[in-house]
This record gives sequence, C-alpha cells and structure tokens, in this order.
Amino acid sequence: MPSSEDENTDAPQDNLTYVPDSRLVRLAKAGNKEAFEQLFQRYRGPVRGYLAGRVATGEDADDLTQQAFLNAWRKIHTLHDEDRFKPWVYTIAMHLVYDNARIQ
Repeated sequence: MPSSEDENTDAPQDNLTYVPDSRLVRLAKAGNKEAFEQLFQRYRGPVRGYLAGRVATGEDADDLTQQAFLNAWRKIHTLHDEDRFKPWVYTIAMHLVYDNARIQ
C-alpha cells in the first residue's frame, strides 16, 4: 500500500527518482540546501508564471520569484505540514505581490 508521500499529484509519471515534496521539505528543514534547490527547481517556473501575471514587468516577476524562495528558505522551519510546500510558497509570492503594489 503506498504511503501518503507517494501520493503527490505533481509527481512525473516517468521519473523513477522523483522525491516527494514532503521528503525534500524535511531535508531542507534539517539544513539540506540541495533538497531546497530541488524544490526551487520544481516550482520556480510556475511561481514566476503566477507572478508575471500580477506585476508590471518580467524583471519584477524574476525579482519577486527570487525573493519568494529566499523567504521560503529562511522560514522553512515554520512550515508545519510538509505536504503543503507548493501552496505555502505561492502564499509567500502572493504576499510579495501585495507588498510590491503598496510600494508602487
């Protein structure tokens, strides 16, 4: 019977070395930068796309994407449900959009 870790719907079907987000989050919480890098690689494009639709320029989207993941790395220890990394990083990005709009 598969564990809940194996039930990640974002898992590519053809990649046998796929590591679930929850495992990468646990490793990142322990200070493993390579695990966080995998999360960054997995979600950088989608988060940037989300941001690109909400800010004025591609450069702003790039900057906010970097900031979102920097904030996520700094606060990874506050993520209590390791299965929720994706919505958590999107929430961080959304807050950055709001902050950016206030500054503009």
